[in-house]
Amino acid sequence: MKRILLAVCGKTPQIITETLYALWDKGEFPQVIKIFTTRTGKEALYTKLLDPARGIFYKFCEEYEIEAEEIEFSWKDILVPRVNEIEIEDILTEEDNFAFLQAVLEETFYFTSDPDTAVYFSLAAGRKTMGAFFTLAAQIYGRCQDRLYHVLVHSDFEYSPHFYYPPKSPKNIELINSAGEKYYKSTEYAKISLINIPFFSVREKFSAEMLKKPFLPQELMALLEKAEEPKLKLHIRSCKIEWQGKSMTLPVAWFTLYLFFILCRKRVMDNKNCYLDMLEIENCKEEIASLYHKIIQFMPKKELPRSDTGIIALTAENIRSYRSKVNAKIHKNFGQLSGEKFSICSFGQKPNTKYGLNLMPHLIEIIDEAGEKWE
Repeated sequence: MKRILLAVCGKTPQIITETLYALWDKGEFPQVIKIFTTRTGKEALYTKLLDPARGIFYKFCEEYEIEAEEIEFSWKDILVPRVNEIEIEDILTEEDNFAFLQAVLEETFYFTSDPDTAVYFSLAAGRKTMGAFFTLAAQIYGRCQDRLYHVLVHSDFEYSPHFYYPPKSPKNIELINSAGEKYYKSTEYAKISLINIPFFSVREKFSAEMLKKPFLPQELMALLEKAEEPKLKLHIRSCKIEWQGKSMTLPVAWFTLYLFFILCRKRVMDNKNCYLDMLEIENCKEEIASLYHKIIQFMPKKELPRSDTGIIALTAENIRSYRSKVNAKIHKNFGQLSGEKFSICSFGQKPNTKYGLNLMPHLIEIIDEAGEKWE
């Protein structure tokens, strides 16, 4: 599996060789290296690491017997986002931050699209927003084989312009203490730690459409919310209601009244006109009775009406009783919070109380295994 290092860098290019050393020490040296930086950082990387004659990257590879020519890392792999076609000098403005985030997401999307790669995100350098964007990219597109790393260098050597990695043969180098005084210390004490930072990826929640191209986080969140909107499913021939993996069965009479309210909601797209008062419901009793006779023919053991004041000849008392029983069972089986979303609700004061469902029509699906239309 090809290992890809995606790293951020500010004005201290030594963090790159320190990171590479830590990965080498762990046995995870990358085959591809991509560095995100600014124009100033790019110049430092060119001068200190990639100069063909004295670049420290090549010196490091030679000392640790790494074939530099087999590593995909050159000036083309130093990535500087642009604003108005000009490379950013720093991450200061909203435009700078947006350009940087977009560039990081695009590269992350590209490399994580290949199942035969493992992407290592290194957030050890640069401004805090740079590291935050890398963490966000890992959370959005990261997979089980990808890693989010931070590199910690012994505090004495952390900001030394003379230290790039621990050489095989330790040597004394010049350091500066907190008081600004020079002193010397052997590189044998220059411990570098590679910290694996756990992250939670949402990639598995994405649909195939969401993985066709890179999206900005706010676009992905909108698509996720749309994709994850649960649907209420009514199975006609079993009188079953299904919601987010849970289901329950209602007696035919209760189911009939519930289906009536569902059909009323499906017919009206706006919330304003989807509620009926008691008189309007009673005026629909023939429609409700017809629904009952239509549904009951599918039952293995037909539930015949026991009186002429039940579901086939509704009264206000019956309607309130059925509604109460349906809502109670919905809340019991699906929970109070979920149940409130699709129970038969009421609003307004008596005698002007109206009844209906708040759930939007596009979130309701009526299923008849025989393909009969109910809308």
